Amino acid sequence: MKKDLWFRTGKAIFIISLVAFIMVSPQIFYKSIMVGDDISFHFNRIYDLAHQIETGDYNYFQSIYGFNQSGRIVNALYGYDLSYLLACLLLISKTWTRFQIISSFICYLLSGLNMYVLLKYLKISEKLSIILSMLYMSCALISFYALIQSFISWGGAFLPLLFLPAIKAVKDRQRPINPVFLSIPMSLLIATHILSAFIGVLAISPFFAVSFYHCKDKMKWLAKAIVSIGLTVLLSLNSLYSYLEVYLTNNLLSPFINNNMSNSTVMLSITKNETRNLGLIFSVLFIMHLLYVSSIWKKLSILEKIINFVGGLFLFVSSNLVPWNTLASKISFFSTFQFPMRFSIIAYILILSGIGLNLERLFTKLNSEQIKISKIILLTGAVISIANVNNSVKESSNYWLSDNPTQGGNNTSYLYETDPNIFRSKIKDKDLTKALDLIRKGTSDYLPIPENLNSEDILGRDPYTIYKKEVMENPNNVKMSVTNDSKIKLEWFSENNNEIVVPIAIYSHSTIILNGEKVKPNSVKKSDLGFLKTKSKVGNNIVVVGYKSTFNMSIILTIKLITILFCFIYIIVYVLKLIRIE
Repeated sequence: MKKDLWFRTGKAIFIISLVAFIMVSPQIFYKSIMVGDDISFHFNRIYDLAHQIETGDYNYFQSIYGFNQSGRIVNALYGYDLSYLLACLLLISKTWTRFQIISSFICYLLSGLNMYVLLKYLKISEKLSIILSMLYMSCALISFYALIQSFISWGGAFLPLLFLPAIKAVKDRQRPINPVFLSIPMSLLIATHILSAFIGVLAISPFFAVSFYHCKDKMKWLAKAIVSIGLTVLLSLNSLYSYLEVYLTNNLLSPFINNNMSNSTVMLSITKNETRNLGLIFSVLFIMHLLYVSSIWKKLSILEKIINFVGGLFLFVSSNLVPWNTLASKISFFSTFQFPMRFSIIAYILILSGIGLNLERLFTKLNSEQIKISKIILLTGAVISIANVNNSVKESSNYWLSDNPTQGGNNTSYLYETDPNIFRSKIKDKDLTKALDLIRKGTSDYLPIPENLNSEDILGRDPYTIYKKEVMENPNNVKMSVTNDSKIKLEWFSENNNEIVVPIAIYSHSTIILNGEKVKPNSVKKSDLGFLKTKSKVGNNIVVVGYKSTFNMSIILTIKLITILFCFIYIIVYVLKLIRIE
């Protein structure tokens, strides 16, 4: 029995690994780099952490090597733990090409394996679980990581795991909540992509609402839920604390406001699967399934009803059937979602799970030949979907070899090297900093803007151009270096006492030593994007800027690591008990 389990699991891992390889294979063969919309932003933040690890100059909050050493806070607000692991991967892979290929492969592999784990937990057969996992891997919100470097794909890689405790809460009325097994996937998402974590919480809420309703001992249920929340907080302590630390003490510039959210939704289509199009395969599967389960709704179990209802609801929410533009104009909170199509990641997970449960039930009424044909039809759809991803990666790889290697993204106006051959040579150089100089996009997210202004005010002033002028093309010939205590030292020479913008971001908890004198951050002048404005003295000028958080990050990280160790020991004991029972 155990040998058979190991064989089946090994076979599933092999097939899913092979599929992940097929999806990224054009990039391997062409040795290309996908120059997506956000390549500059993510390359800078990953390089910053990688060089911190390499040099031993650790600064949890400030970017001391990336983003032109501007000291802006990015990684602390953007999935620090995953960023750290990707930085380690960059150091191991040594080039941006290998980094992109390996990270895409890992993202696809985890997506497929975690979806497989969810489907097996639902007691869906081996072959069906593998086929449905292949379909999930090939859906646009996962597969587009390689193409446009969208980090919703990493969130999607871990989201299937969040539904394991959600399903248990509905099925197991005696012990609906295990705090450790609920907090682990939740904290993984927080450490990966905070928006995915938020979407995940929305998606599992109906499961736990039904669980609470049917639970007999509601006080015990609430106690376990509170312990789960507490454990999640401890496991995500660095991410949650840094988020609160920075957001509560600064007026941060929000990412760009999408004024046409309705144009960033998903719709049924007969084309290939893309971020805005479900494509023929998923459109047919989803419509047929939802229509069928609607016709047999009363016969479904409570669990199936929740899975299909939530999956259908998120598909609806991600579509243009919702008046997103109107909602965002009346309630500004909705604009934070930027792209409603992101909600469809839940639809892919749950509707595919619902399809698996539905087919398992139908297979009991079919003969072996009919079951075989059904699986072949579904497998054909999965193979075509994977081939579409392979073709999309191939198209982007062809862009790379063309006279305009950046046409896969919106980076043309931010290029500092227009010769395609020189561009390709520099971005693939082992000197990783050369790639950072090729595309200088003034992404201004999370910068500390003045208290008397809001994000809409700044976004209306073209912050990308302001950032370019104040940081990337700062005219004051400022030389930067990193001190022994991981602060940023800026030096410049001035022939007059004119006021200048120094390309260093100042936050409310920044530490500033200006020409040997300690200065409080609330007493200095700042530009609209939060960069230091000061009058130079004649001669040499030096400013050293660091960041001092309210609580020591070393203590916070120690608490987190102790909690991880506790959970690890708990899981080992739990598994050993299961082995003894068997």
